[in-house]
Amino acid sequence: MESGVDTSLILGSLIENWLVLAAQDDSMDGMTQLYLIEWYMSSKADIRVDG
Repeated sequence: MESGVDTSLILGSLIENWLVLAAQDDSMDGMTQLYLIEWYMSSKADIRVDG
């Protein structure tokens, strides 16, 4: 299925925007933010490998 749109890039930017919002959320503690960033970085690595 080639739509000409790189869904991993779209997904990546959506997650990035969400992370920025999450990082500004005072209800989250530091550990939660760190976990989200770790997860995001590892998911980016996975996308690179698969892509």
